[in-house]
Amino acid sequence: MRPRLLRTAAFRLALVYAGLFTAGAVLLAGGFDWSVSSYARNRLRDDVADELRLLLRSTDGRAAEVAQRVRLREQALGARQFRYLVLDPAGRVLTSDLPVSAAGADPKAALLTRAARLQDGGRLVV
Repeated sequence: MRPRLLRTAAFRLALVYAGLFTAGAVLLAGGFDWSVSSYARNRLRDDVADELRLLLRSTDGRAAEVAQRVRLREQALGARQFRYLVLDPAGRVLTSDLPVSAAGADPKAALLTRAARLQDGGRLVV
């Protein structure tokens, strides 16, 4: 014989309200998590693109000059906010704290990079 409490309408209504509250809380937490992570991902993507544009605008497009500018920025900023890879036209590394494989990184990879071909044929990856 089941307890009488489980058969009452008040208890069933309380269970429905508890279920609705739980579902709402889960949806709210999931939406908040998605919103914050989406904002952070977009902000990081924009910051990397801005850094790449800044380096390209502040040089004449030669790999050696870009490598020198990268070294100066790393020294001036102290803490590294970005990682860089500069390749000369022959594919030799001029300066790097990224793996060379990042030059052709998969856009869906965990490593967020942006790359540009330099005027002399070199490559800059941020």
